[in-house]
Amino acid sequence: MTETVSKAIAKCLDLEEESFISLFGEEAPLQARFNYYSPSRRPDLVLGLKAHADNSGYTLILQDEIHGLQILKDGKWLTVPTNPETILVLLGDQMEVS
Repeated sequence: MTETVSKAIAKCLDLEEESFISLFGEEAPLQARFNYYSPSRRPDLVLGLKAHADNSGYTLILQDEIHGLQILKDGKWLTVPTNPETILVLLGDQMEVS
């Protein structure tokens, strides 16, 4: 999965297909974490994660119809639209530095 996504991102950025693989190594570590947040009858009482940056190369998110993911843009928090038929790819700090 890491190799496939790395090559796809490079291609989308008009870079050589192996660009990120050569930076991170062919055996780059893969960390998998699966979170499921069930709907709440009292969303006003639900605590989410504190504001943070992903320190990974990228994060893949499978969404359902429940809103919750937000991004900070121009000093404002925006809710990311959901689409259960897509995989959201977030670029992390390692990609930004690369």
